[in-house]
Amino acid sequence: MSLDEKNPAYHPESLPLPGDTRPAKSSSALKSFRKAILPIFLLTQAFYYFGLDETIGLTGRGDGGRGLDAVGAEADGGLCYQHEPLWPKTDFYKELDKVWKSDAFKDQAVEWLGGAVRVETESYDGMDEVGKDGRWHKFQKFHDYLEKSYPLVHKHLKLDKVNTYGLVFEWTGSDSSLKPLLLTGHQDVVPVEKSTYDAWIHPPFSGHYDGTYIWGRGSIDDKSGTIGIMSAVESLLRANKDYTPKRTIVLAFGMDEEVSGFKGAAHIAKYLEDTYTPKFGSSPFGLLVDEGGGYTKAYGKPIAALGTGEKGYGDVRMTVKTLGGHSSVPPDHTGIGLLSLLVAHLEANPHKANLTRSNPFYSTLTCAAEYAPDVNTVLRKLIKASAKSNKALGLLETFLDSRGEYRSLVKTTQAVDLIGGGIKVNALPETAFAVINHRINVASSTEELRQRITSIVEEKAKELNLTLSSFGKDVLTHSGVGHVELTEAFDKWLEPSPLTPTTKSTNGWKVLSGTIKGAYASRLKESDDDDEDDEIITSPSIMTGNTDTKYYWNLTDQIYRYNHLTEGDMYTYSGIHSVNEALKAVAFVNNVRFFGGLMLNVDSAEL
Repeated sequence: MSLDEKNPAYHPESLPLPGDTRPAKSSSALKSFRKAILPIFLLTQAFYYFGLDETIGLTGRGDGGRGLDAVGAEADGGLCYQHEPLWPKTDFYKELDKVWKSDAFKDQAVEWLGGAVRVETESYDGMDEVGKDGRWHKFQKFHDYLEKSYPLVHKHLKLDKVNTYGLVFEWTGSDSSLKPLLLTGHQDVVPVEKSTYDAWIHPPFSGHYDGTYIWGRGSIDDKSGTIGIMSAVESLLRANKDYTPKRTIVLAFGMDEEVSGFKGAAHIAKYLEDTYTPKFGSSPFGLLVDEGGGYTKAYGKPIAALGTGEKGYGDVRMTVKTLGGHSSVPPDHTGIGLLSLLVAHLEANPHKANLTRSNPFYSTLTCAAEYAPDVNTVLRKLIKASAKSNKALGLLETFLDSRGEYRSLVKTTQAVDLIGGGIKVNALPETAFAVINHRINVASSTEELRQRITSIVEEKAKELNLTLSSFGKDVLTHSGVGHVELTEAFDKWLEPSPLTPTTKSTNGWKVLSGTIKGAYASRLKESDDDDEDDEIITSPSIMTGNTDTKYYWNLTDQIYRYNHLTEGDMYTYSGIHSVNEALKAVAFVNNVRFFGGLMLNVDSAEL
């Protein structure tokens, strides 16, 4: 996922949910919940003390006498409905799964992923158009590697290149009436700082296999996904060279996701719309799976968190303009000083939390409350009560907002990331600026962000006797000591994504959830001592950053962000985008099995 946009799947800005497999960005949200039991317990006891327990339903007698056991029971299967595990019905699947679990296939998988890591595909901010910037040429080497490594894919699938280096493969199905499955990933990786090379246990582009881990940049983000998909198709064709899926399968791999996807996924999206909309109408794909969350064990239960929504995005540039002059006779506040006061005022007025039941993170909480055995009893009751009680929901919202590891999931965040001003030490600055990054709550919008920041800055600008213009409109026009201007900093503003439906009757959720459960229950285990629970819970979750799916909203309403990986499968020294990125070979094999199983399962599914 793009470091500059999420700065979140592989991103610092994407707080890992249960199963979000990007370790060093943050600890798992549900794991962190363990630390929060005492505050919520004491807060809830205060509600008991003041006699509000019945009002919010914590004793099971509030909300019209409905007990906790009945909360959500009638709502499309109740809290966090779970589908049955799903295994492919294809004749050759059992034999194929034996191959996938063999030592010989693991060796092959190691070579596939390790070889891909050895082809350097770094993308950089500010890269010029394809054809003008020579740094794009490295992706041809990656294409050559894919063609050599996956001969059956290139023989049986139709390949189109979009904007030269974007890849779109079509595995044409036998039933042309069925909407295709779309699997996406990206070829590029974040750059490796030359100064950090010595900190790597194994060189960053070595693809070294030490018997457990495959080392190198991209071994997780996102060559584990892109190469996992390619490996699944190749192994399916190896098992049955005459196999043709019933449902068309499309693979799409951009080459600049880490720098926002302008040259890759943006072009691929248009190609896919132009190609498949005439055949299938609007929303031409039945299901889309891209990189994103993963699974983890939280509160005594394995939980897979599928990204079913992403927060919005907006960078605001705040510019202060004042008269210059000599530093020997300064005003009370220079332009930089005025800017600092405005920034401090913004930070003193953070966005308010707004936890809605449609927020995918709320679904994550309800799944934990319903199925994880080690969730604190009081917390479990509070979460369950919140399904029917707005007061309980408000209490839960207040608690989450009080916890640093959770507040970003229930509110719009703001972070002052860039600042500048002044040109000489003895000259008063005439211009100073700051750029404030926002990740917009799923319950909010870009327009609400504009209105709110205008209101907050206006308060302080009046106090400081500054005029103000905001997003092209004059707000304060009196004569002042200087002028403040709010503008969109970069061409990256993005509304929160549409939320993927995940009801009991949602076909995409059913087949994907069932495939995850089947793949996990039959997973290749690292050792005979692996006695982990073979049942996994699937849950919606929220992405605080943005993936390439931001360009694919028109292709389907069934968009899921998920890689079948877990935090324990990764070397978590410093994180996905830092030194020592590495993935266990066993985990990569299981990822291949997941993608292969999904490709087979969609043939017998309604989408």
